[in-house]
Amino acid sequence: MNQFFESLKGVEKVMYKTAYKFHMDYHQGATEQSAHEAGINELKRLGKLREEASKPQTYIDLSTGKKFKSTENDLMAQFA
Repeated sequence: MNQFFESLKGVEKVMYKTAYKFHMDYHQGATEQSAHEAGINELKRLGKLREEASKPQTYIDLSTGKKFKSTENDLMAQFA
């Protein structure tokens, strides 16, 4: 498990470690294996959130009131 943890970077490392520690601290009868699974599940959840953010969504330009579709990344690049 230590090798797996060291292979993670950035947000994934933080989210895995947080889920792992939370599971160990607050689940009765927690084992290292069950905490590892909790960390993996958190990484899967994070992946789903990233996938949703990459899909086009409907936004409203507040200055004009017009609707437009864009991905979050394109929107951020447009106004950066």
